[in-house]
Amino acid sequence: MQKLLTELFRLYYKDVYSYLYSMSSDASLSEDLASEVFLEAVRSISSFRGESKIKTWLFSIARHRWSAYLRKKSRTLKTESLYDIDPVDDLYPGDPEPGCNRRKPGNSRSYSSEGSSAVIMKKT
Repeated sequence: MQKLLTELFRLYYKDVYSYLYSMSSDASLSEDLASEVFLEAVRSISSFRGESKIKTWLFSIARHRWSAYLRKKSRTLKTESLYDIDPVDDLYPGDPEPGCNRRKPGNSRSYSSEGSSAVIMKKT
Protein backbone atom coordinates (compact mmCIF):
# COMPACT_ATOMS: atom_id res chain seq x y z
CA MET A 1 0.00 0.00 0.00
CA GLN A 2 2.89 2.39 0.77
CA LYS A 3 4.30 1.71 -2.69
CA LEU A 4 0.94 2.52 -4.29
CA LEU A 5 0.64 5.78 -2.36
CA THR A 6 4.19 6.78 -3.33
CA GLU A 7 3.58 6.01 -7.01
CA LEU A 8 0.24 7.85 -7.16
CA PHE A 9 1.76 10.79 -5.32
CA ARG A 10 4.76 10.94 -7.65
CA LEU A 11 2.66 10.79 -10.81
CA TYR A 12 -0.29 13.02 -9.92
CA TYR A 13 0.50 15.27 -6.96
CA LYS A 14 1.28 18.38 -9.03
CA ASP A 15 -1.93 18.01 -11.03
CA VAL A 16 -4.13 17.47 -7.96
CA TYR A 17 -2.43 20.31 -6.09
CA SER A 18 -2.89 22.68 -9.07
CA TYR A 19 -6.55 21.70 -9.37
CA LEU A 20 -7.18 22.38 -5.68
CA TYR A 21 -5.19 25.62 -5.79
CA SER A 22 -7.29 26.83 -8.73
CA MET A 23 -10.36 26.52 -6.50
CA SER A 24 -8.95 27.70 -3.17
CA SER A 25 -6.16 30.18 -4.06
CA ASP A 26 -4.53 29.02 -0.81
CA ALA A 27 -1.25 27.11 -1.08
CA SER A 28 -1.32 25.66 2.42
CA LEU A 29 -4.93 24.53 2.17
CA SER A 30 -4.25 23.01 -1.25
CA GLU A 31 -1.35 21.00 0.16
CA ASP A 32 -3.47 19.72 3.05
CA LEU A 33 -6.37 18.76 0.82
CA ALA A 34 -4.07 17.12 -1.74
CA SER A 35 -2.58 14.94 0.99
CA GLU A 36 -6.10 13.94 2.07
CA VAL A 37 -6.95 13.09 -1.54
CA PHE A 38 -4.09 10.63 -1.84
CA LEU A 39 -4.81 8.99 1.48
CA GLU A 40 -8.46 8.60 0.47
CA ALA A 41 -7.41 7.20 -2.91
CA VAL A 42 -5.26 4.51 -1.30
CA ARG A 43 -8.04 3.65 1.18
CA SER A 44 -10.63 3.29 -1.57
CA ILE A 45 -8.53 1.95 -4.45
CA SER A 46 -10.61 -1.24 -4.41
CA SER A 47 -13.68 0.82 -5.41
CA PHE A 48 -11.92 2.25 -8.47
CA ARG A 49 -13.82 0.65 -11.37
CA GLY A 50 -11.45 1.69 -14.15
CA GLU A 51 -14.21 3.45 -16.10
CA SER A 52 -12.11 6.62 -16.11
CA LYS A 53 -8.46 7.51 -15.90
CA ILE A 54 -6.89 7.49 -12.44
CA LYS A 55 -6.25 11.22 -12.76
CA THR A 56 -9.96 11.86 -13.35
CA TRP A 57 -10.81 9.72 -10.33
CA LEU A 58 -8.31 11.65 -8.19
CA PHE A 59 -9.81 14.95 -9.36
CA SER A 60 -13.23 13.66 -8.36
CA ILE A 61 -11.94 12.87 -4.87
CA ALA A 62 -10.31 16.32 -4.77
CA ARG A 63 -13.59 18.00 -5.75
CA HIS A 64 -15.41 16.11 -2.98
CA ARG A 65 -12.75 17.07 -0.43
CA TRP A 66 -13.03 20.72 -1.50
CA SER A 67 -16.83 20.60 -1.18
CA ALA A 68 -16.56 19.01 2.28
CA TYR A 69 -14.13 21.74 3.33
CA LEU A 70 -16.53 24.46 2.14
CA ARG A 71 -19.47 22.88 3.99
CA LYS A 72 -17.45 22.64 7.19
CA LYS A 73 -16.22 26.22 6.82
CA SER A 74 -19.77 27.45 6.17
CA ARG A 75 -21.11 25.78 9.33
CA THR A 76 -18.26 27.26 11.37
CA LEU A 77 -18.81 30.77 10.03
CA LYS A 78 -22.56 30.65 10.66
CA THR A 79 -22.04 29.51 14.24
CA GLU A 80 -19.40 32.12 14.98
CA SER A 81 -21.41 34.93 13.43
CA LEU A 82 -24.23 34.41 15.94
CA TYR A 83 -21.89 35.52 18.70
CA ASP A 84 -21.03 38.71 16.85
CA ILE A 85 -24.55 40.05 17.28
CA ASP A 86 -24.99 42.71 19.95
CA PRO A 87 -28.74 43.19 20.26
CA VAL A 88 -28.47 46.38 22.30
CA ASP A 89 -26.10 48.07 19.88
CA ASP A 90 -28.35 46.96 17.02
CA LEU A 91 -31.38 48.49 18.74
CA TYR A 92 -29.57 51.55 20.11
CA PRO A 93 -26.62 52.37 17.82
CA GLY A 94 -24.30 55.24 18.58
CA ASP A 95 -24.20 57.23 21.78
CA PRO A 96 -26.64 56.36 24.58
CA GLU A 97 -29.59 58.60 25.31
CA PRO A 98 -29.04 61.42 27.76
CA GLY A 99 -29.53 60.03 31.27
CA CYS A 100 -28.64 56.47 30.21
CA ASN A 101 -25.41 55.08 31.66
CA ARG A 102 -23.81 52.43 29.45
CA ARG A 103 -20.56 50.68 30.42
CA LYS A 104 -18.74 47.54 29.29
CA PRO A 105 -17.43 45.50 32.23
CA GLY A 106 -15.77 42.43 30.68
CA ASN A 107 -18.19 40.25 28.76
CA SER A 108 -21.34 41.99 29.96
CA ARG A 109 -22.86 45.40 29.47
CA SER A 110 -24.78 47.34 32.05
CA TYR A 111 -27.46 49.78 31.07
CA SER A 112 -29.32 52.00 33.45
CA SER A 113 -31.58 54.98 33.32
CA GLU A 114 -33.93 56.57 35.78
CA GLY A 115 -35.58 53.80 37.82
CA SER A 116 -34.45 50.82 35.70
CA SER A 117 -31.31 48.87 34.96
CA ALA A 118 -30.28 45.78 33.00
CA VAL A 119 -27.20 43.64 32.50
CA ILE A 120 -26.83 41.87 29.20
CA MET A 121 -24.31 39.04 29.02
CA LYS A 122 -22.42 38.70 25.78
CA LYS A 123 -20.85 35.33 24.96
CA THR A 124 -17.40 35.66 23.37
